[in-house]
Amino acid sequence: MSLAMLVLLERLTPQGRAVYVLREAFAYPHRETAEVLDLTEAPCRPLHRRAVQRVTSARPRFEAVPTRRAELSRRP
Repeated sequence: MSLAMLVLLERLTPQGRAVYVLREAFAYPHRETAEVLDLTEAPCRPLHRRAVQRVTSARPRFEAVPTRRAELSRRP
């Protein structure tokens, strides 16, 4: 479960995470998801579609700068 949450945190935006969790974990319909997030139903559909694509793709949302990645890995 922890690894799955890390994947969501890395690959999705905060809004994408919310839509994904509400739809996939709690089976909220788009209408109710939109109400919870104070959106209209129209943007929830593409947000969910993109979230599913990002979670299932093997590609990370962004590339870490190599020097920064090395610096962080050396920290205790």
